[in-house]
Amino acid sequence: MPRTFDELSSYQVFILSDANAGIFTPNQLKWYKDSVNQGSGLVMVGGNEAFGGRGGQTSWGPTPVGEVLPVDCVADSWVMGRVEITQPDHPLVSSLPLDSKLNWMKGYDGNEIRLRKGAEELAELVPPTIGSPTSFWATWIFGEGRTFGISGDWTPAGGVVFMRWEYYGDFAINLMLYLSDNELPTDLETLHQVRGKFLEYRSQKAYLLNVMDFGEKFGANMNPILDIISVADGKYGEATLAYLDLEYVDTLGKLDQALEEINEGAERAIKLKDQALIWIFVIEWTVVSGTFMLCGFMLWTLMVRRRLYRDIET
Repeated sequence: MPRTFDELSSYQVFILSDANAGIFTPNQLKWYKDSVNQGSGLVMVGGNEAFGGRGGQTSWGPTPVGEVLPVDCVADSWVMGRVEITQPDHPLVSSLPLDSKLNWMKGYDGNEIRLRKGAEELAELVPPTIGSPTSFWATWIFGEGRTFGISGDWTPAGGVVFMRWEYYGDFAINLMLYLSDNELPTDLETLHQVRGKFLEYRSQKAYLLNVMDFGEKFGANMNPILDIISVADGKYGEATLAYLDLEYVDTLGKLDQALEEINEGAERAIKLKDQALIWIFVIEWTVVSGTFMLCGFMLWTLMVRRRLYRDIET
């Protein structure tokens, strides 16, 4: 937690995900409100310690943060139902491939929250039997900033079904763009590929570094691979800049080049590792074969030929 208001207000977006209101000082709670008022974004994500709390947890409602939320916090109240989109044309909603047939939309649970006058409800939680729907996603503008409320959890507790959604990461990133008043993408599929390739590059590079580390322990010279990584990182850096400039097609091309380089590096690293290990394999084969032959000779000599045995009287 930043120690001063100036530090806190330098952030574009705050995420309070199942956070406990009781751990913050009165000044810190006011800093959040003042930062949003000056242009920062804030999202509160559901859970036992979010909104009105559950099981006796502290409610955010009476705090300064509660004043900036687009919803009223209902103390110690939990609801469940199916998720239905109420504003499909909203920029954030339209930037995602949402369909009522998605598994996570068929059943969800979270804090009970009530939409405030002047706020926008993007999705609601409809109970399976009787009862009125409650807000699931809600947003509004407070001062110069934007705030967002998500009734349900999005972490590996109550939100595990949501996390299995292919576009879970896109939702999180698009939400950050929305709250920081940045442009939302229109070509989601290209952007989805781009974000996937960023992740793939980091994963492939981590794999390559592990292969290099393993090979070097057995004497392999991995210096040539460092040059390949340097070239790949250069392409990755170019892709990052293009991504920040919202040039997604260009980003995709540069990421493909970076992945091509890193995959070539992985192939060469494996060959260098195998060359270093060949003598180990030869030594192991020799030792195992020699041990087997020695044991066989001793078995033949002692148990079959019985050369070391002597006759005794019967």
